[in-house]
Formats: sequence, structure tokens, C-alpha cells
Amino acid sequence: MSKLKLPHASGNSMSIAAPATNPASDLELKLPATIGTAGQVLANSTTPGTLEFAGNTPMFFAAPTIAQTGLTSGAYTKVDFTEIHDPQGTYSGGRFTPGVAGYYQYNASVFIENPTGASNAIYNTIIEIYKNGSEARSTGGRGWHQDNAGGDHWQSSISGVIYLDADDYIEVYVHCGTLSAANWDLGSSGKGGNFSAFRLLGV
Repeated sequence: MSKLKLPHASGNSMSIAAPATNPASDLELKLPATIGTAGQVLANSTTPGTLEFAGNTPMFFAAPTIAQTGLTSGAYTKVDFTEIHDPQGTYSGGRFTPGVAGYYQYNASVFIENPTGASNAIYNTIIEIYKNGSEARSTGGRGWHQDNAGGDHWQSSISGVIYLDADDYIEVYVHCGTLSAANWDLGSSGKGGNFSAFRLLGV
């Protein structure tokens, strides 16, 4: 077996060896032209035999900063979270557009409340991930109410994996089958809701 030995000044060495079995043809392994950044790993690129530095990016994290009003019975409402962490600039206007094709882990949580404290109810509520303007993933449940000054509230979350081309985009929508009052809000600052996504490596 052929080896390329790199000796150390102190006496030991590191070797790079050829495959244990004879390959069907000559192989070439190309290293990246540039050095990666902290936290990245060396991975196969889309070009066979070529390595690249990669990480779980693009990624973003967003959360509500003010209460979003306008929730109505029987209607889909887009949840417009506020960007908190977005190093690649991929999130804007409630929409994540990765700019890099791949499989993405997405996570979203929505907090709905009725701040009046009246005896109001919310039923058959669904949180959905829209891809390019159409439903792609959804989950649902029944809300509940409480009669005190704290107001009525409901919270649900969704997570999963979705494939996105570079110019695809995903958004979060909420659908309420029945609201017994018109003054329900989609959360506010510090009230649990959030939306995030990041690219998965090795898939």
C-alpha cells in the first residue's frame, strides 16, 4: 500500500494512505481552495472527489416583538416574526429563502392569546408551514380558555425536515376554525412564539 508520510520534527509522522483495494480507475481528492471558518467541517461537495468546508448554514432565528392582530375565524393568517439572528440575510418579511439548496430542519411555535380575560374560546387551530405559497406541513389541536385576568391563551409548535431549492421559501401560517371573540392576538414580545431553520449536513 502506498503512503505519503509527513514526518514531525520530534520523530513521529502522519501518513496518508491509498485505498486498501485497487480502485476501478484513478482517483483524485481535491482540497478546498480556501480555509474554512471556526465551527465548519470538511465535507463532500456536489462535485465528486472535491471537498469543501461546510456548516449548518444558512440559518436564522425569529420571534415576535409586538402583538400581531387581525386573527379571524376560518381564515389563514401569516405569522410575521421579527428577525433576531440572521447571519446570511435569508429571512425577511416572515419568509425564509435559503439561497442554498438542501434539506432544512424547521421549527415554529405560535402563542395566541385573548388579553381581555373574558370567557372566550378558540377551537380547531392549525399551525402550518407554507412552501412557495402553498401548505407543505401542518399540525393541529383544540384550544382552551380560562376566566381570569390573565386572559385566554393557546400555544402549539411544529418541526420537521423539508427540501428547499435555493429560491424556495417557507412561511408560518395559523388557521383558526372558531374564535368566540374577535380580539385574539398572535403573541407579543417574550410570549413563546418563534420560527427558525438551518441546513442539514450529510443528507
